[in-house]
Amino acid sequence: MPIRVQKAGPERVDDLAVVMGRALVDEPMIHWPFRGDSERDVERTTGLFALLLVPYIAADVIWEDERGRGCAAWIPPGRIDIFEDMDRATRGPIAALTDDGGARYDAFWDWLGHHVPDDVTFLDMVGVDPDHQGRGIGRALVEVGLAHADARGSAAFLETGTERNVGYYERFGFRVVADEDAPNGGPHVWFMRREP
Repeated sequence: MPIRVQKAGPERVDDLAVVMGRALVDEPMIHWPFRGDSERDVERTTGLFALLLVPYIAADVIWEDERGRGCAAWIPPGRIDIFEDMDRATRGPIAALTDDGGARYDAFWDWLGHHVPDDVTFLDMVGVDPDHQGRGIGRALVEVGLAHADARGSAAFLETGTERNVGYYERFGFRVVADEDAPNGGPHVWFMRREP
């Protein structure tokens, strides 16, 4: 049975935050900015996504599978304003979740932001609840964004701090265009691009 995806509405924030908190608790790009170590903290990660999903859903860029087992944020080309709005709305509350007042978080995400081209369809995040992984949900969430990118004639772009994800995204046609260690002892990050 095909997996259907749909746009997520504001009533979905809490449920999707739990999904993303569970799905991305081990992603170095998520946990390192909080504490600088590898400590797993599902509650803190869920809190992060409860903050991030509000402006993203308001910007109409969150897709979820019809059963709410996973979601993805696909940012259209030229929509840097979405990041600016999200940043204004979340940096203060996110700083309260960190152990250093948000300094590491701010520096890390500012560094990442300089690597993302403005003329691409950007897969900012994707996650599937661990209890439902391996069933094609992630694939459906990636493919919906790629279909929109292709319809626009836009390249797609993403970054990941998990090496095993590189091969996964290569199956969709993404190629590594850079990989670097984040400053100040941050995680290694792979930047990937897919042409339309």
